[in-house]
Amino acid sequence: MCCAIWSASRAPACSASQLSSSHAVRPSVVPDANPRAAPRYSPDLRIQCTSGTPRPCGSSPLAIVTSRETARATTPSAVPNGASVSNSPCATAASTGAGALDPPVRSSISNSRRGPTSGSVRGRPRCSSSVRSAAASACSRASACIGARCHTVTNEVAPPSSASATRIAPAVTGSGSPSADSCTAPPSSTADARAPRSADSAAVCGQPRRLTLCRCARPSASRASSQAAATPGSSNSGARGSGRSVITSHASRPLIASSPTVQRNQTTVHQQTCEGPTCVQRSVTRLTAMSNPSHAEVPSAYPPPADFAANANATGELYAEAEKDRLAFWEKQAKRLSWQTPFTDVLDWSDAPFAKWFVGGKINVAYNCVDRHVEAGNGDRVAIHWEGEPVGDARSITYAELKDEVCKAANALTDLGLVAGDRVAIYMPMIPEAIVAMLACARLGVMHSVVFAGFSASALRARIEDAEAKLVITSDGQYRRGKAASLKEAVDEAVADQPSVKNVLVVRRTGIDVKWTDGRDLWWDETVEQASTEHIPAAFDSEQPLFLLYTSGTTGKPKGIVHTSGGYLTQSSYTHWNVFDVKPESDVYWCTADIGWVTGHTYIVYGPLSNGVTQVVYEGTPTSPTEHRHFEVIEKYGVTIYYTAPTLIRTFMKLGHQIPASHDLSSLRLLGSVGEPINPEAWRWYREHIGGGKTPIVDTWWQTETGAIMISPLPGVTAAKPGSAMTPLPGISAKIVDDEGNQLVPGADEAEHVTGYLVLDQPWPAMLRGIWGDPQRFKDTYWSRFAEQGWYFAGDGARYDSDGHIWVLGRIDDVMNVSGHRISTAEVESALVGHAGVAEAAVVGASDDTTGQAICAFVILKASAHGGPENMIEELRAEVAREISPIAKPREIHIVPELPKTRSGKIMRRLLRDVAEGRELGDTSTLVDPSVFEAIRASK
Repeated sequence: MCCAIWSASRAPACSASQLSSSHAVRPSVVPDANPRAAPRYSPDLRIQCTSGTPRPCGSSPLAIVTSRETARATTPSAVPNGASVSNSPCATAASTGAGALDPPVRSSISNSRRGPTSGSVRGRPRCSSSVRSAAASACSRASACIGARCHTVTNEVAPPSSASATRIAPAVTGSGSPSADSCTAPPSSTADARAPRSADSAAVCGQPRRLTLCRCARPSASRASSQAAATPGSSNSGARGSGRSVITSHASRPLIASSPTVQRNQTTVHQQTCEGPTCVQRSVTRLTAMSNPSHAEVPSAYPPPADFAANANATGELYAEAEKDRLAFWEKQAKRLSWQTPFTDVLDWSDAPFAKWFVGGKINVAYNCVDRHVEAGNGDRVAIHWEGEPVGDARSITYAELKDEVCKAANALTDLGLVAGDRVAIYMPMIPEAIVAMLACARLGVMHSVVFAGFSASALRARIEDAEAKLVITSDGQYRRGKAASLKEAVDEAVADQPSVKNVLVVRRTGIDVKWTDGRDLWWDETVEQASTEHIPAAFDSEQPLFLLYTSGTTGKPKGIVHTSGGYLTQSSYTHWNVFDVKPESDVYWCTADIGWVTGHTYIVYGPLSNGVTQVVYEGTPTSPTEHRHFEVIEKYGVTIYYTAPTLIRTFMKLGHQIPASHDLSSLRLLGSVGEPINPEAWRWYREHIGGGKTPIVDTWWQTETGAIMISPLPGVTAAKPGSAMTPLPGISAKIVDDEGNQLVPGADEAEHVTGYLVLDQPWPAMLRGIWGDPQRFKDTYWSRFAEQGWYFAGDGARYDSDGHIWVLGRIDDVMNVSGHRISTAEVESALVGHAGVAEAAVVGASDDTTGQAICAFVILKASAHGGPENMIEELRAEVAREISPIAKPREIHIVPELPKTRSGKIMRRLLRDVAEGRELGDTSTLVDPSVFEAIRASK
C-alpha cells in the first residue's frame, strides 16, 4: 500500500536510525509515468527512505540527491576507480563532514551487516526529531505497510536561484513552513553534527512546493533473497552476459546482475494533491521498476570461501602442471588408478581422430570401483544410500556388500555365455541392481548399453538391434509419480523377433504381473542371487570398449557412442575428485541424473565409485509424493554435494523458495549444474535458497561424446560467474572460433556478444572412440567441420567475456541469424525468464522472408503474473529489447501452459521449431507428454 501527499510541510530529512537500517538504498528517483522506462534525473530534489520494519520510515536509510550533477556523481557508474562509496550521500556528509563536491564513499561491508558510521553519534548521523516526525506522519497513512518497505520521496520544485547561491536546509518555522530567508552561508566545519551540511540539504531557496510520496511494497521472495545474497563483490571484472544488465562495483568495474524479478513489484500508489484548501485523492496500481537497494552490490563473480579453498583437493598448480606438459599431467592422473600392467605411452594420435590412450596398459574398471576400496580396509564404508520412490523403501549398501553383489552378477552372466566384447542392454529404473549390472559387465569386459527406462519400446528396439545385444536386463516395472508402471512389457515388444537376444533377466521391483517366455526370461533373484560371491577380475587393454551409449532426440538412426576403459576411467575419476572436491571419509554425494544418460554413467557409477565415495541414488521423480522429496532426502542423509540440472532448479523456483526453506540443508557445501547452460537468475536462486548463500557452484559443460567434464570452475581455486562455465579444466584445451577457424578473442563491451563455435583442439582421455559400426559417420559428424585444423567440433555455440571466460550458449542450431546478427536462443531465454512474471521460456528460430530467421518464444507465466497475456507479450518484447537489443525482440511470443520436455528434463526445441514453422512434428517418442502440443498449437 502506498500514499502520496502534496504538502507545504518541511521535507523529511534523515534520522539517526535511518542510516543504520539493514535495508541500504542507492540514490533513486520517482518513477516516470511509464514504470518500465529508464530512470531520469532532474534538478528536482529526491529523498528516499526504505524500511523493512512496521514503522513507515523511522528506521531506514536515506538517500538525498540535490541536483542532476550530484545524482550522477552518486550513481554506481560514476564512482571513482578504487573509491569506497556509500549508498547515502546524506550518511557520508553528515558523518564525515564531506562537502558537496567530495566523492561519496560506499561502505565496503554488506548493507545488511553495516556497522557504526564513522564520526557520528553512536555511529549514526542525527537530524532533527521534528523532521523525522514529519516523515513519519506522511507515511503513517500507509497503515497496511507493516513488514514491507516504505519509500518516502519528497519532490521540491524551486524557483531558479543565482549561481552563487548556496543551497542549504531552510529553517523550520513554528508552522512547519520554511522561512523566507533560507539562503545563508554553509555552516562551518565546527558546526553541530546534527545540523545538515550544504551537500546534504533537502531544500532550495525560495518557496518550493513539495510532494511527499510514501510508497510501500512488500518485496518478493526473490528480491529478499537477492538482498540476502548481496555480499560485497570483489573488484574482479564481470561480463555482460545473456539477459543481464551491467552495473558497476566499488572499483568501477562492471558487474553482472540478472534481469531481476527483484526490481519489479506490483505497487499501489495513493496520491493526495492539495492546492490551498482543495485536496484530490487518486489511487493507481501498476507494475513498477522499484529501486533495489542491493542491486549495485550483486557480485559478478563468487570466489570460493576461504575455508573451502584452504582444504580443497585441487590447487592452482594443476593449471601450471597441465600447461607445462599436458601428457605428463594425464600420466599422473592415470596413476591414481590401479593398473595390472603399466602403460608404456600416454597417447597414440597417429591414426587421428581415432585415439589410443595409455597404450599397453591393462586395467579392470570394476576392480578400481569396488575391490580396491575393500582391500584398502574401507569395505564397511557405505557405497550407496538407495532411496526408492515409495516413502520408507530404502537400503544402504557398503563397498564390501557391493563387491559381493557384483561378483555374483558377473558369475551369473558368465554362466549365460557372455564373454568380453559382447553387448548387454540394460533397461532399468534407478535401483541398485542397475549399477550392479553395469559393474558386472565392466568386470567381464562386456559392453553395456544402458537405455533410459522412459524410452518407448520402439526406441529400445532400435538400440538393441544396432548393438546386437545378447542379453537384456530389466525389471518387472518401476515406480513413477507414485504408480507402478511396467517395463517388461516394453522389453517383450522390443525383443520380439530379435535374433541376437538370447535371454531377458528380470528384477522383481514392483511385483506386478508380467508375461513370461520360458527358456528366454529369467528372474534375477533366481539366477544372480544363487551365484558365488567369489570372482577374480580379468585385466583388459586400456582401449577395451567399456560401454555403448546412444544419443537421443534425433529423427534419424541413433548414434551409438563408444567409450573405452583406461582413458574414460582416468578422466571420470580425476574430474569427480577435483570438480566436486570429494572427501570420501566424510562426504555424501548426490547426482540426481539417471543412469540412462552419460551423467549417470560418469558421475553416479564410475567417477564416484572409483573415488570410494558414499552417494545417494534416488529412484523416483523429484516431486513424488510431494515437492519436498528431494530436500527430505538431502536432510535424511546429510548430503554435502548436490549435482543436478537447470531444468530441475527452475522447477524448484516455480514451486517457491519456501519448500527448501522448510528443510535443514546446512550439510550442503557444494552445488553443481549439468545438462544445459544455466541462466544467471536460476544460478543465484540455486546458491541462495538451496546453498544457503554460501556454497560454491560448479557449472559444468561436457557431452555424451566427451565422456567427462571439460569446462568448469575448480571450486577451491577459481571464482564462479553466474551463467558461465568459466575455463577448460587443467589438461583440457578448448577454444572459440569463427567460421574460418580463427580464434575469437576477449574484447570490450561491443565484442562480448560475438558468438563462435566451441571446439576442442587437443585430444583428451575420455573422448569417444567412434560411433558404433559407423566410423565414417564419426568423422563426418565431429571432425569434418574443422578437418583442416584437426579439431573436434562440439556443435555448441559459445562466446568469451572480457575476462576470457567461456559462456556456452547451447547447440549451434540454437543460434539464430536475424538480419545478419547471430543471437543465441539461450540469451533471449535468459532475458525472458528474468522478468518477474515468467516461470520458464524456450526460444527457437523460424524462417523469415525478410530477416532470414525470426525469433519465436514460448513462455510459461507464473501464477502471480499480472496484466493479461496481450499486455505481457508486449512487455516481454520490450524486456528483450532492453536486455539485449531491439534486433533480438521476438517476432512471436506464445503463452503456453507447458513446454515439451524429454524424460530427462530437456526442452525439445527441435519440435518447437516445427510448430513455429508450421511443419509436421518429428519424433515425439522421447517426450514425457506428447499431448502438450495440442495446447501449444492452440496458443498460436
